[in-house]
Amino acid sequence: GMGTDHAEDQKKLVRLFRDWRIEAQKSILGRKFLLDPDDLSVLPDIFEAHHSNVVAAGGYAAWDALSVAEKKRRSEEVFHELCRRYGELKWADLSEEGRKKAECFVWAGCCMHKEMNSEKGGADAMKLFWEGIDSRPVKLMNKANAAAYVNGGLNSTAASHAEKVSEGGAIKLTSLLGALLNHKDDKKGQHDTFKYYFQEKYGYSINCPDTSNTRFQSHSDCAIFILTHLHPILEFMSHIAYSKTKIGLNHLESNVMKGLKDIPTLTELAVLALYANSVSYPYMRIVRSTSADQRLNALDLGPLHKKVIQFCERVSDNPSLLLSPNATHESGSLDGQLWHHPDTFYVVQQLSSSLPHLSGALKAYMLGAAETWKRFSNEFAEDGVIAQLSPHSRSKIFINPTNDAQEGRLGQLRKAKQHDSRLSLGKHNAKVKYAYNDTREFLRSAKVTDAFRCWLRREARNRLDSGREKKRRQELVEYEKKVVLEKKQKEDVKKAKLAARQAELDNLTPLLNIQYIQEHHKSIPGTEIMKNINWHRQFVEKNVIPSKSAIQKMPKDDKVIQLITAITRY
Repeated sequence: GMGTDHAEDQKKLVRLFRDWRIEAQKSILGRKFLLDPDDLSVLPDIFEAHHSNVVAAGGYAAWDALSVAEKKRRSEEVFHELCRRYGELKWADLSEEGRKKAECFVWAGCCMHKEMNSEKGGADAMKLFWEGIDSRPVKLMNKANAAAYVNGGLNSTAASHAEKVSEGGAIKLTSLLGALLNHKDDKKGQHDTFKYYFQEKYGYSINCPDTSNTRFQSHSDCAIFILTHLHPILEFMSHIAYSKTKIGLNHLESNVMKGLKDIPTLTELAVLALYANSVSYPYMRIVRSTSADQRLNALDLGPLHKKVIQFCERVSDNPSLLLSPNATHESGSLDGQLWHHPDTFYVVQQLSSSLPHLSGALKAYMLGAAETWKRFSNEFAEDGVIAQLSPHSRSKIFINPTNDAQEGRLGQLRKAKQHDSRLSLGKHNAKVKYAYNDTREFLRSAKVTDAFRCWLRREARNRLDSGREKKRRQELVEYEKKVVLEKKQKEDVKKAKLAARQAELDNLTPLLNIQYIQEHHKSIPGTEIMKNINWHRQFVEKNVIPSKSAIQKMPKDDKVIQLITAITRY
């Protein structure tokens, strides 16, 4: 089996591995049959295949003239082809149960990606919730859009576009605050100023969650951070304004201040904080848990994901499980354990009287999260591969619940590259494996003889001299060139088709007489009507005329109406 995230390229990779595994299974079956000393029925086919191989080389004289390595290569190709051929036959002879077992290949998605997408699904549902309400989260426009909105006039196209493309709400605010107080580029923002301010005023320093980088649950962490320290952050924003030569806030800081004082935005922050306390943190504790004698297997987490969905739906039906002053962690947390941030629960309780739409927003968020959990945990469906495996079979196919190890290794490589820009991938892998596998202790053990050390040094020198890293880089360059060439060829074909289509339109004598079309439309070919509609398409904005595929599905009379409408507009 395999465990990956939920991206389409990873799902495609899983399908490729599944297909490759089936082909490998067939080849193994064929190999076992060919190498069976008790079955001589394959000898005629082997002799025939060898004879064909010799003939392909130019006859026995030419075959004898080949080097030993070339003979071996050609013979191996013939053998692999025989394995494939007999493998197909043996595969067809398998029982349905045997074939089903051989085809079994399990995939499980990373649990942290499931949780991350559930937050996105909840946020999208909450955005739809605001559309039915007059008061919505304030738009936190960038500088260009804000200028277009103000200078263009409220009813202008520029103002409408600026408002349409701009975002607001909790996620936007946490992103901006992360950029201000903990930017990934430490030359930007108010990092140290913020820490020094807190240290001096409150006796301790704090860090804003790192929303400026991609971090799991960083936006939920930041929502909790804002709610817990709302008044100190507002005081700090005022401190920034008066600390400058010219008193005031820049555009980013003004947006942060605007979001911190906006009731709908604070409502969204409260919802994010409640979801993190009740679902995200408990879920993370479970999927990342380990014990001394057993690691958690992703294939055993079907009941957990069913429980998550049921919990989200239960809170959506009854928000008081989290909003009531009498709410407890026993009923308001996925695992029934203490909330990760119990202080946040009391902060939300304190703010709830000033957040009139908190209950509705929480209901929408939880329902959206539940629907997303269903989509991203469909590998655990009752009719799926995992559900049909026995507990014993699942125990033999171990898959990590998260991609933490893989993503951690990638981060480790990035950090190593920062310290040594010339570090090759092979050298980095060797250093990591040396430490991880405790190779130093192995080399000091009695198992390692002088002869082995001699071979090891010789092999290391051979690898250094082989130019493996240079070849790897060259392969990457060649692949990149191949991709670029293929895309250029596709683009050239596309341009040629567009040019031919445009030439056809340029040479077209358009039908512009509406009366003639109305009287003779039955005798006008449908292709001619389509050409005339396409001729008019070049003079109007996109989507003014329905798409070509939509018009092609229309009855002829409707196509005529579209043409007459276009002529009238023209």
